[in-house]
Amino acid sequence: MKSLEIEALPRLDPRDEGPLGWMSEGICAQTDVDLFTVEGRKKHSVKAAKAVCARCLVTDECLQYALDNDLEGVFGGTTTEERKRMKKVQRSA
Repeated sequence: MKSLEIEALPRLDPRDEGPLGWMSEGICAQTDVDLFTVEGRKKHSVKAAKAVCARCLVTDECLQYALDNDLEGVFGGTTTEERKRMKKVQRSA
């Protein structure tokens, strides 16, 4: 039997994907999205979502995106409530 050689697909350069190209580098892109949503909290814990974020290389970009767009759920290793507090502190500074 002849063995098949499988080549690894080239990694996409996030810079080629526009201003949100960093998203394809996020570990969450390979994880159940429910883990990070407000609705998903019924099934998953925030702690589990934050554990995924802790291993991610694009948490800074993700956090800034969530802050800029008032997103709900876990983004950049923070919850909606944590980001609201961060914004409040920034406004008062």
